[in-house]
Amino acid sequence: MPEFRLTQISDTHLARRLTTLTDNFHRVSEHIDATRPDLVVNSGDLAFDAPTHRDDLEFAKTLHAAHRIWIAGFRSCRSVAELLNYQLRLFRPDAVQLVGGSGPEDLDLGAFRAGDAIIVIGFAPYSAASVSSARGAHRSGAALIAIADAVAAPMAEGADHVLLFEAAASPGFFPSLTGAIAIAQSLAAVTFVLGGVGAKRRLEETEARLAAMSQYVAD
Repeated sequence: MPEFRLTQISDTHLARRLTTLTDNFHRVSEHIDATRPDLVVNSGDLAFDAPTHRDDLEFAKTLHAAHRIWIAGFRSCRSVAELLNYQLRLFRPDAVQLVGGSGPEDLDLGAFRAGDAIIVIGFAPYSAASVSSARGAHRSGAALIAIADAVAAPMAEGADHVLLFEAAASPGFFPSLTGAIAIAQSLAAVTFVLGGVGAKRRLEETEARLAAMSQYVAD
């Protein structure tokens, strides 16, 4: 039976104000990079506390203030875009759209407006559609949030906010989208919190409607 190596880490408790814990995490990361296990499991608390710097929530504030939110993810990144689209629409059903979700994406690019927020997701090699979406955001004056594997990614050029994930760290053939998924879920969660009572009410209405339509299996 071939050897399978698993590395488990727990309770990293990352926080800006606790630099010792951050330094420890970097040392663990270097060990993981050197040993190249087949699977890494983080089974504990990743962060120690809530965001500790005023800039931490700026990307979510951009979404909260946007008239409409457009999400662009193509090829491998389509699943991340669809997940974020689904989660945001649970509490902002009339303000969130998937680029290319109901037709050719070029029609959606022409609908971008100032006051909108465009989220573009991508990693190398970058799809032409993701770069076109980013350029469409610039032309329209909309805010651009890039979820990318590098600051120099072409779809992140000139972005208002760049959220980075590591796509090339997977030990397998296929790039890892775990980081992009985590960022997408964090975006949805923090945007929901900023929505306050109104977002909570709309989420409850959505859940009640889904239950009434028997979308879930009964216990």
